[in-house]
Amino acid sequence: MELDDGDIADPWTLTAADQALVIAKNSANRLGFALLLLFYRAHGQFPRKPAEIEAGSVARVARQLGVEPNDHDGYDRTSRTWKRHRAEIRALAGFREATVAAGELLQEWLRDQVAAIGAASDQLAALLETRCREAFDRASLG
Repeated sequence: MELDDGDIADPWTLTAADQALVIAKNSANRLGFALLLLFYRAHGQFPRKPAEIEAGSVARVARQLGVEPNDHDGYDRTSRTWKRHRAEIRALAGFREATVAAGELLQEWLRDQVAAIGAASDQLAALLETRCREAFDRASLG
């Protein structure tokens, strides 16, 4: 089912706060930044390459920004802009470089999960992804 532009539940819809972040970028970088932001929010990670983002999603975001979908074709993942945008999105989400203490807390949390549900790696991965998304959502709201 295709969602229309008014559907807020669609992960490829820019919120007012998103639009404020995007509009502050150089016009040539707006689509790329918006795509990274929305992809990260939807998947909990950045795309490995721009082509990983579906063409329909690119077109949808481009329409919201009033730009041509092919404007992000040159958005090179090895460029300083791509790296700077990823760092900015991580900072917005409240992420920082992991510490040994944070790693130990995560290990403890995972041990508790294994004790509760067993060592089913698929279930643990899903729980970890949910935990990380919830942390991102809390950071985005704050």
